[in-house]
Amino acid sequence: MSSVTANTGPAALASDPRVLLSNSPMSLFQWAAVLTTFAMSALDGFDVLAVTLVAPSLLHQWHVNPAALGLVFSVGLVGMAFGSFIVAPLGDVAGRRTLARIALAVMTVGMFLSARANGIAVLALYRLITGVGIGAVVAIINPLAAEYANIRRRELAIGLMAVGFPLGGVLGGLSAAYLLTHGGWRAVFVVGGVFGLVLVAASMVLLPEPIAFLVERRGPKALAHVNRFLRRCGHPSVQSLPPRAEVKAAIRPFEIFHASQLRATVHLSAILFLFVITVYFFLSWIPLMVAAAGFTPSVAARVAVMANLSGVVGGSLIGWAAGHVPLKPLSFTAVLGLGLGAILFGYSGGHLLALTLTAALAGFFAHSGMVSMHSLIARTFPSHMRASGAGFALGVGRVGSALAPALAGYLFNTGMSRGQVSVVMGGSAVLSALLMLSFHVHGRALVANPSTSEDLGAVAPAV
Repeated sequence: MSSVTANTGPAALASDPRVLLSNSPMSLFQWAAVLTTFAMSALDGFDVLAVTLVAPSLLHQWHVNPAALGLVFSVGLVGMAFGSFIVAPLGDVAGRRTLARIALAVMTVGMFLSARANGIAVLALYRLITGVGIGAVVAIINPLAAEYANIRRRELAIGLMAVGFPLGGVLGGLSAAYLLTHGGWRAVFVVGGVFGLVLVAASMVLLPEPIAFLVERRGPKALAHVNRFLRRCGHPSVQSLPPRAEVKAAIRPFEIFHASQLRATVHLSAILFLFVITVYFFLSWIPLMVAAAGFTPSVAARVAVMANLSGVVGGSLIGWAAGHVPLKPLSFTAVLGLGLGAILFGYSGGHLLALTLTAALAGFFAHSGMVSMHSLIARTFPSHMRASGAGFALGVGRVGSALAPALAGYLFNTGMSRGQVSVVMGGSAVLSALLMLSFHVHGRALVANPSTSEDLGAVAPAV
C-alpha cells in the first residue's frame, strides 16, 4: 500500500490549484483547450481514413492488388502502435503539451509526404511516419482533455474529444468526394497537411501544459506557468506550489498482472482486441468495397461519410446514455450491433441505398462502441494503475487494428466475396460481445487512494 508524506489535509487542499480547477466552473480558456483536443482528434480521424478514401484511385492508377493496399493500411496502424507504446510515454518527461505539438507536426509532415508518393512502397513508408504521429497524439489528447476539465464536465470533455474522430472522417469523406473528382487523390493528403499546419499554430496558443503536470514536475518556471494558467481561467494567482505528494513503494507497472487484477486485464484486452478488428476492417475497407460494387471513388467516399456521420451521432448518444443506463448493456449492444451491421453490409448487394444504410448502421455502432471502451477501461483499472492498464489494453487493441486491414486484404485476394469476408471480420465483434457477457463492469471509475495527487479533485465536491 502506498503512503503519501505530503500534507493533504483540508487547508492544503483548499490552496491547491488542482483542486480549485477541479471544483470551479469551466472557463472559456478551458473549453478552448478541450476543443483543441477535439480538433486534433478530428485530424486523427481524417488522417487514419485518408488513405482508405483514396484507395480506389490508387488501385486503378498503380494497378496494385487489394492485398498490397491492405498492407499499406496496416503499416500506418503499426506506426500508430509504435507512437502509442513508445513515443507517448515521453510526455511524462518532456510534457504532454510539448509532445502533442511534436506528434502533430510529425502527422502533418507525413500527410504532405504522402501526397508526393510515387509508388506503393514509398506510400507505405510515409504512412508509417504519419501513423507514429497519430498514435502519440491519440494517447496524449485523452488525458489532456480530462485534465483541462473540472470534475463535473470531465466525462463530457472526454466525449467531445472522442467524437472528433468520426467527425474528422466525415470531413475527410466530404473533401475526398470533391477532391477525387476535381484535384486527384494527392489533393486529399494536401488538405490534411494544411489542416495540420493550422492546428500546430493553434496549439501554440490554446494548448497549455496541464496544471497537474506542472505541479508534479516542478520545473524552474512551474509557479509562473501555473499562475498564468490560473489567470487565463479567471482565478487569482497562488504564492507557492502545494507540497508534492511523495509516494513510496509506488509505481508498479506490472501490477495489472497481479493475481487480483490479471483476469480483468486479460478479459478486457481480449474484448477490445476482437472489437477493434471489426472496427478497422470496416473503416479501412468501406471505400474499396463500395468501389468494387461498381461505384466511382467519389461515391465510395460519400458512403464512408455516412458511416462516420452516423458514428458522430452514436458516440454522442452513448456518451449521454452512460450517465443514465448501465454501461454493460450499452457496450454489449454497441459491440454486437457492429458485428451484425458489418455482416449486413457485406450482403447488401450492389444497391447504393442498401450499401449506404448498412454502412451507416455499422458506423453508428462502431463509434459508439469505441466511446464505451474508454469508459470500460476507466471502470476496470483503479486510478493508481489506470495508465498502465489503459496502455496495455489499448496497445493490444492497436495490434488488432494493424492486423485487420491486412487480414481482410489477404481474404479478398484468395477470392472470397464481400459477404464472406464480412462474416469472418464481423464475426470478431460478435465474439467480443459474447466475451462481454461474463465481464464484470464496475458502477463507476475506481479510485485507489483519494489522497494521492491523481485524485485530489475527488476529495472536494464538484460545483
